[in-house]
Amino acid sequence: MNKWQGAWHIARHELARGKIGSIITVLFSAYLVFTTFPLYDIPAEQPELSRNVLDFILLAVFPVLGFSFNRSTFRYWREDICTHSLAQWRTMPIPVESIALGRLLMLAIHLVPAAVLYFTALYFAVPGLKEAYDVGPYILGALFWLFYSLGVASVYLYYELTLSGKRYTVVCFVVLFLFVAVAIGAGMAELALVVGVFDAIQQGSWWYTALALLFGAASLVGIGYNRLCAKLKARTF
Repeated sequence: MNKWQGAWHIARHELARGKIGSIITVLFSAYLVFTTFPLYDIPAEQPELSRNVLDFILLAVFPVLGFSFNRSTFRYWREDICTHSLAQWRTMPIPVESIALGRLLMLAIHLVPAAVLYFTALYFAVPGLKEAYDVGPYILGALFWLFYSLGVASVYLYYELTLSGKRYTVVCFVVLFLFVAVAIGAGMAELALVVGVFDAIQQGSWWYTALALLFGAASLVGIGYNRLCAKLKARTF
């Protein structure tokens, strides 16, 4: 079994095992539309609280849409589910590269449809978005947050597959508090990160999306694949 065959085997197995979790991920994306669309349609002179909540959601929560929401997700601390799954995969004739590729495929399979649903529904749900942004710049802005989320999600994936359940949970909380600090810092500086990105791209700064693409690609390849493969080869179970 070559690495791509192994990757598809893992992706299909995880999708079949976690159908409900995948559906919940998509539904949660739809839920985010209803909870965040009022945050896009507020007066520009009042950015502090509402828009910084929006910043936090896209910085911290949106990358999590790359993962299946199932019961095992909430049992990392007690049962170390991921380590057990890895140990099982390593007993099969599946190379380490297939494990990394398979999980990266899962990220894309979950996150891309969720992002398409979220930003498409949002554009039609918020009248102010259609008035403020042309379709082209809006798509580039949505791609910015998709590429960013793929990059961050690959970092989450790296720690998920290389740490014990308890340590991974601690890392997630640390990262969560860092994002809270970034959102608060943006508020203190009177910045609205999400809206600011869309505004900049609308004004012609398409390179924002190019930078996000570079970040996402570098993170996926450098951390989500190369570094992850090296770490998995050295990890004992």
